[in-house]
Amino acid sequence: MSCILCQEGVESRDHLFFSCPFEGDVWSRVLRVMASSHRIGHWGVELSWICHQGIGKGVRRKLWCVLWCATIYFIWNERNHRLHGGQARDPIVLFHNICTWIRVRTGSWQEGFRACKKEDASVESNQDLGWGFSKRKSGSN
Repeated sequence: MSCILCQEGVESRDHLFFSCPFEGDVWSRVLRVMASSHRIGHWGVELSWICHQGIGKGVRRKLWCVLWCATIYFIWNERNHRLHGGQARDPIVLFHNICTWIRVRTGSWQEGFRACKKEDASVESNQDLGWGFSKRKSGSN
């Protein structure tokens, strides 16, 4: 079966999540948000990489883990959406959906990241892409 996202490659786990041009656009936005120079590889490399990112404590570690899982989920969701007759969405829409989900999921964390604000000049509405966190008083989680 050919990839429903790009119509170029044969659909496989590695292609769908890490080598399809469609998801490549999504991953590049995610990596820019996290100010990462990481280059996407195949499933085994990525799984090892995210496990390494998850070592230690702190908000950034948690954010990496949640963001990686959310990106995988939203790519799979887009694939299923198209497969079952839904209209194709652009990578930027997927990225915005990921950002929104992350803001909701992590809203109670003590500190957040504002990296999205500086990214994505291609957004025509020039809306704020920040995670939407606010710094809370000490002692809050």
